Amino acid sequence: MKQYLGIAFLSIICICCNSVLENVPDDSDINNLTQDMLMGIWTDVHNDLYYIAFTNDGKFSMCLNEMVIGTGTYRIKNDKLVLYNKFSSVEDEIGANITNGTLQITGRVLSNKLLMPIKITNTLRKTSLYKPVSVAGETRPLPTPGVSLPSKPVGYDKIEIKAEYIDDYTATFVSRGLKYSGVWEIFCKYKWIYVYRPPYTYTQNVNDNTDNVTIYNLDKQSLHKYLTTNVVAQ
Repeated sequence: MKQYLGIAFLSIICICCNSVLENVPDDSDINNLTQDMLMGIWTDVHNDLYYIAFTNDGKFSMCLNEMVIGTGTYRIKNDKLVLYNKFSSVEDEIGANITNGTLQITGRVLSNKLLMPIKITNTLRKTSLYKPVSVAGETRPLPTPGVSLPSKPVGYDKIEIKAEYIDDYTATFVSRGLKYSGVWEIFCKYKWIYVYRPPYTYTQNVNDNTDNVTIYNLDKQSLHKYLTTNVVAQ
């Protein structure tokens, strides 16, 4: 009788253990990332001009290196981020991990310049909460240093270079001259894709895929140099 009771008791223990184990989630289902954790501007520890920013309602913008910029929506998938980039209409899936206040992202992201995915590895720290600022509809003057434009031609009273923000991710670069007759003549006009992280405008010329990302600080009316640091491995 005691033997039967012992077997029954062990059976009950095994059933209980199995029940507990069934309720433990599989590691692949555990997700430590949340939108609240991601919300903010994260800047690269090696070059704080490179960044990725998230809102808690599923939007992001980024410039991860001199060949990758983007904006759009994101979602969390286990320990990965799925980024839908409006520029490319492509979803990129990258690994993401937050440890001791540092965000590590790795994976492959489509480069607008190369028209192919390139490897990215960025280590970033949160610098501030991200409050999206729209500059759509604004027009801002561009500085002349570094811009390929000849000295004021004969017959022109004024030379003007400006950026026109069409919407939240496309803009045009326009250089034009005002003739003495009062008529404006356009010298050149380029279409940009851009992201805006105050005070910086990150741009890429969509008419020429060989262009790297250029950063303007239009709030201070100064032209930032072309980025030449830390091109990610391809």
